[in-house]
Amino acid sequence: LYLNGGTWNGKRLIDQRWIDDSVARHATFGPNHDYGYGWHLHAFRVEGHDYRGYSAEGNGGQFVIVVPALDPVVAIPAGNYGPFSVCYPLQEPLTKDGIPAALQGHVSAARPGGASNSVGRGRGRPRSRSMAGP
Repeated sequence: LYLNGGTWNGKRLIDQRWIDDSVARHATFGPNHDYGYGWHLHAFRVEGHDYRGYSAEGNGGQFVIVVPALDPVVAIPAGNYGPFSVCYPLQEPLTKDGIPAALQGHVSAARPGGASNSVGRGRGRPRSRSMAGP
């Protein structure tokens, strides 16, 4: 819905101005971690380039990550409740494997241990695949 500018099947559900404002920086948590309206804002560095992304993040390592420049939506289910230092490494396969695969035209993602994450392309083209973890 956000990748489509607030429209679904040709029908406007969310105003484009709200989408733009909600993923703009309104607060800063720390290095490479800003906050919009309900979205955590990050830059994922791959091959010398920063890919701007925004994510919904739950305590426990649940993430829904959107990287607009590459069109993917990545869902990471988890139950690692406790310190955030345990949760954020769950995003590393996105930078290490997911974004490079998207750059090559392959949509995929993985978590350590071989479990696959849901990965969909925005704009109504859902897919999911598995990729070997580290």
